[in-house]
Amino acid sequence: MKTSGGSDATKRRAGESAAEAVTDGDVVGLGTGSTAAHAIRRLGDRVDGGLDVRGVPTSFASRELAAEEAVPCLDLPEAVGPDGPGIDLAIDGADQVATGSEESDSPVPGGALIKGGGAAHAREKLVDAAADRFLVVADPSKESPRLDRSVPVEALPAGRTAVAAAVREAGGEA
Repeated sequence: MKTSGGSDATKRRAGESAAEAVTDGDVVGLGTGSTAAHAIRRLGDRVDGGLDVRGVPTSFASRELAAEEAVPCLDLPEAVGPDGPGIDLAIDGADQVATGSEESDSPVPGGALIKGGGAAHAREKLVDAAADRFLVVADPSKESPRLDRSVPVEALPAGRTAVAAAVREAGGEA
């Protein structure tokens, strides 16, 4: 499922562009993966320049990179708990993005995407869903006229039975 490829230069441009959407005082969901890492590095540069932000990492790797780049971080419960500031913007990558090509017989509209073909699947979704805005960063290598048929799903142990039933109800194979 995970699409490899794309030049480092295009990934860097996509990630750095996303980091420019962050404004002073924002709490930012920090995605996982190579393109999101470029966004975190650019945020670190902006923090060095005086930008006041706090990150909410979606993985151990994102937390480590944020620490290296001096981006202060909050845990998810701190950010979205009763006294938390909330998450203003989440920046994360995609594994595949539908282009909605007219030649495609896919019912999936352009802009639909698949996330989480790699790691940090559940935590990415929690952070992204909690954010007021969600910005997907993807370089052109992630574009496809149609999405693959399999969609990654991660279930927390306590939700396994309910998630499996929902997947079957949607016509999938749990």
